[in-house]
Amino acid sequence: EYADRLTEEYAQWGGNYADHWTPYLKAHSLTKQGKIEYGIRIFDDWMSEYSMPENFKSDFWHYHFYVEFMLFYQVGSDKAIEYAQMIEDYNSSVSNKKRLAELCFLNGEISKAVDKLNEIIAMLENPKKKNEIEKLITKYSETI
Repeated sequence: EYADRLTEEYAQWGGNYADHWTPYLKAHSLTKQGKIEYGIRIFDDWMSEYSMPENFKSDFWHYHFYVEFMLFYQVGSDKAIEYAQMIEDYNSSVSNKKRLAELCFLNGEISKAVDKLNEIIAMLENPKKKNEIEKLITKYSETI
């Protein structure tokens, strides 16, 4: 599992750097115990205290981590969409748009998810990659 590998890797780091990963590690641990809501609340509290939007460009790793956590556990949330939107506004790459689309889908915002996927298709030249995105559009659209 990706989250388990990250947990093991970051737990080995010492000093202040390891402390930066504490909310993720706590949230992951609580999720493993069946307490995902509590883990997310801890992560949310930490983000609201230490992750100021005005510092996003210089300190955006925790926003990425929050988004990846929600995607890994397939949890839709307004906060995750907000963070994914900030990331996409900063760097509108295919992967950032795709993450945002998936979070929108998980949160029941199907039309916004499909719109993001259509933006991706416009960016792609590779027919195989376009086909992958078109399949996602079909999958998402079928849930409406």
